[in-house]
Amino acid sequence: MVKRSITLTDKSVTSVEVTFWGESAEKYNEDVLQRDPCCVMAIKSARVGEYGGRTLSAGYGSQIFFNPDRDETRQLHSWWLHNGGSAAIPDSISRGKGLNGGGGSRADERGNFNDIKDKNLGMGDKPDWINVRGTVTFFKQDRDKPPWYDACPTENCNKKVTQDDTGQYICEKCSKSFPNCQRRYILSLLACDESGSHWLTAFNDQAEKMLGKTATELCDLKDQGHPTGYDAVFAQANFKSYIFKLKIKAEQSQDGQRARAHIMAIQPIDYAKESQ
Repeated sequence: MVKRSITLTDKSVTSVEVTFWGESAEKYNEDVLQRDPCCVMAIKSARVGEYGGRTLSAGYGSQIFFNPDRDETRQLHSWWLHNGGSAAIPDSISRGKGLNGGGGSRADERGNFNDIKDKNLGMGDKPDWINVRGTVTFFKQDRDKPPWYDACPTENCNKKVTQDDTGQYICEKCSKSFPNCQRRYILSLLACDESGSHWLTAFNDQAEKMLGKTATELCDLKDQGHPTGYDAVFAQANFKSYIFKLKIKAEQSQDGQRARAHIMAIQPIDYAKESQ
């Protein structure tokens, strides 16, 4: 039976691990969840496990609602966008196995970039999580291959669209055409700490926080012929330090399996707290 584990948090700044089984695990796969990194999920009739910490299990008797149309959804979504995404890393009430790799390590573990390789993070059945204090040293960007893609403008879709001969943007998922699209980041960057460096991937929300501009605004600079302004966006964002909340998962490449690090949240460094 297919299973999938994810981590949920709320305004209590506490997280819990939820395991989906069967059709739910297949339906709410990584592609679906990454389309909306701040989606709200409601689960009815989940089973509570208490071995080594509390976990939730959503099986055949459970009901799962993705971004339900409720006031609580809008409040939680607003909290995450304005506070939660940059708040302290949530404490987990679920069982974690630490930075040993392959066990789905807790989302509040602190380590360094060298741990990703040395401890084989992300090479197991579940993704591993790690928080690293690091500094951005390089953004991979080329005006001929910009770090964004043309996305469906439908709310919560975010699928890549293609442009036809008439200039319309076609979304295969929605089976609709649109006169415009929205641009969303997939930004590769190199970050380092005292142990070494690692390539990271930032999706739209975290990339916007680092660059200070939306992908559409950056696209406009490019299309309007302002190379100096375009390059300045990356220059001013370089050499800044954050606490990176990373999800590490193995992905297949031409060279075999490699641990990919996706930025799920960034947090400005509280130097007074860090010095304690």
